[in-house]
Amino acid sequence: SQVYYEGPCPTEHIPWLMKDPNHSAYLPELLERFPDSKFIFTHRAPGEIVPSMAKLFVIFTSVDFIPYAPGTSSKEWGVETNRRMKHYCDGLVNFTKSQSKGSPLSLQSVCKELKQSTSARRIDMYFKNLVEDVPGAISNIYKQFYPDQPGPSEDAMGAFKMYLEKNAREKYGNQRRSLEDFHLTKKDVA
Repeated sequence: SQVYYEGPCPTEHIPWLMKDPNHSAYLPELLERFPDSKFIFTHRAPGEIVPSMAKLFVIFTSVDFIPYAPGTSSKEWGVETNRRMKHYCDGLVNFTKSQSKGSPLSLQSVCKELKQSTSARRIDMYFKNLVEDVPGAISNIYKQFYPDQPGPSEDAMGAFKMYLEKNAREKYGNQRRSLEDFHLTKKDVA
């Protein structure tokens, strides 16, 4: 088990957030280290994720780009991204299958709205529903995970809404990316 942080929590009672697909392959280790963890899983079609992730890998490695060197073609990044995505998904699926039916970490249902889920430790939702109403999703997360607390203040939600308006998704356009850019098909990522 890899240790992500050792020692007393420096943020006292403020929840920590870890957002990285790599974590999905190591959920049992995270749970072992942080036994009271709460999980939010956003579900999105692999055909939407893989091109975005492959483009990100290309951008991150472009400073080291050596023309015609192994590992630099879009096709090779497509294969590598697909391999990593399978690893992440397998980790999440295996973790979910390992939970007993009554466990608060078992999959109850993938909800269109957060309020339909009842677990105090796990929320599963579609990514598209999250991005359609981020402030609403945040409020529902607080209601589900922290029912005895008031939730985010009006000031905090107002500031968050202003941030979202200022930094809207696709405000400056969307970088074109597709499975075909990386020599992949829907069948390859299914």
